[in-house]
Amino acid sequence: MYPEIVKEIEEIVKPRYKLFTAGPVACFPEVLEVMKIQMFSHRSREYQLIHDDTIYRLKNFLEVKNGEVLLFPSSGTGIMEASIRNAVSPRGKVLVTIVGAFGKRYAEVVEKNGRMLENLRIVIDELTK
Repeated sequence: MYPEIVKEIEEIVKPRYKLFTAGPVACFPEVLEVMKIQMFSHRSREYQLIHDDTIYRLKNFLEVKNGEVLLFPSSGTGIMEASIRNAVSPRGKVLVTIVGAFGKRYAEVVEKNGRMLENLRIVIDELTK
C-alpha cells in the first residue's frame, strides 16, 4: 500500500520550482486525505524506510554533495535553539544576519540561551538601489 500512495502523491505535489517559503503552507486535498491515516511509531521499520527515503530525496533536491541533511521534528524555533545549545559554547558569540522575521527570531533565541549576539542588519530596499 505505501509505495503506491507515495507514487500517487509524488505525481500530485512534485516540485516544479525550489521555493523556500515560510510555513505553514496549503496542502492539496489528496495530501490531507492521506494525512488521516493513523501514524506509526518513529521506532518502527515503516518510519525508518520513510526517514531514509526522505533524507535521500532531500539531498538530491538540495543538491547536497558533501555533508548531511538532518530532519528535526520541531518548529523552526526548536531547530534554532538546538543549533545554539549544541554548537555554541556558553557565552559564545553568534553572528546573526537579520533580514526579516526569521533573523529577528534567531537573534532572540541566541540571547535567551545566554550567548552573545553580534547582529548584521540588512535592509532589502538598500540592496536593490
